[in-house]
Amino acid sequence: MPRHPGYPFEPKSMAHIRPGDFWGIPTRRGGWCCCGQVLGFYEWTTPRSLVVGLLDWCEPQPPTAEAISGAAVLRSGNAHFKTVRKTGGMLLGSAEPPAVAGIDDPNLVTWGYKVIEGLAHEHFGRHFPESPVPAIERPAGFAS
Repeated sequence: MPRHPGYPFEPKSMAHIRPGDFWGIPTRRGGWCCCGQVLGFYEWTTPRSLVVGLLDWCEPQPPTAEAISGAAVLRSGNAHFKTVRKTGGMLLGSAEPPAVAGIDDPNLVTWGYKVIEGLAHEHFGRHFPESPVPAIERPAGFAS
């Protein structure tokens, strides 16, 4: 097996992706960043794909392993590795993924490349004010 490239890296295949790898998903407005994480591998497709989750985490800087520690998964789905490249570009690090029921279900919903980005905007982006851009304060609707 080829040597792991180290973090951050842009995945060009499944070769180096591991459960726990995470990436930042920029919000469409507000200058904040959400987080996606690899929860495991989806074994029901050939070739196999990833189970990814949108974490309940949004901050004005990219995610770190310490920052996302303890964050819950808001939504999860079966996704292609290109999801990372299309919604954030780089895997930034690795952290223990949260336990999520149903990720080994053969009927797990399949997401297109940008579904997680849409879910992040739907959940977090709607809370950001239109101005100032970028948002300088945590928007209403977020707990401290």
